[in-house]
Amino acid sequence: MRKIKLLFLLISLTAFSQTKKIVFEYEAKYTLDNKETLWSISKKNPKLILIKNITFKKDFLYYQGKTSTYNLNENNEIIYDQIEFGSDKKKKEIKITKYEKKEIINKLVCSKYEINSNNILFEVFINDNNKANNITYINSLIGNENNKEITPGLIVKVNIYSKTKQEFRPFMILQELSRINKTIIVDFKKLDFILSRSNREQETNAIKEIIK
Repeated sequence: MRKIKLLFLLISLTAFSQTKKIVFEYEAKYTLDNKETLWSISKKNPKLILIKNITFKKDFLYYQGKTSTYNLNENNEIIYDQIEFGSDKKKKEIKITKYEKKEIINKLVCSKYEINSNNILFEVFINDNNKANNITYINSLIGNENNKEITPGLIVKVNIYSKTKQEFRPFMILQELSRINKTIIVDFKKLDFILSRSNREQETNAIKEIIK
């Protein structure tokens, strides 16, 4: 029933659609939590990233800090009634420290950040001279709602501190970056509608938890 209602609302939005042809110029291959992934990155639309999990053979759409599986129709358009964004985690207390000294990771000059997010320590290395920009993923991961303290650029490496091993362990590592020319048709009005509906549901659930 919920998906039927969503489909009806999406159809009603068709008359006011804002479809755009989105070009993805870069493909980044990462090892993410020991899984092989391919990231399609758009220069003009960095808040929209397509992620293919090679290990599990699944396609994910990452938009405005939230993730959903997705499929395309025969016209290369997103099938919107299949989109369902995951819920937000609780608000995080974060502290971000940027180091002045640059580091070389995989032959790329990187800015180094140390981040404490709810007592979880991260080391993040960003190549901020690159036109490929996917730091929206990092901002979402650490709960950086202001999105201001980390310079836009390409994620090269992310380490997470292991309290049991008492050392930083690799979480995300860039293996390869290549130029591509991949396009899909996106209606941002529909994506924003689904995203706002997801946010409203999470706010309602949070209120229910408080008043229990």
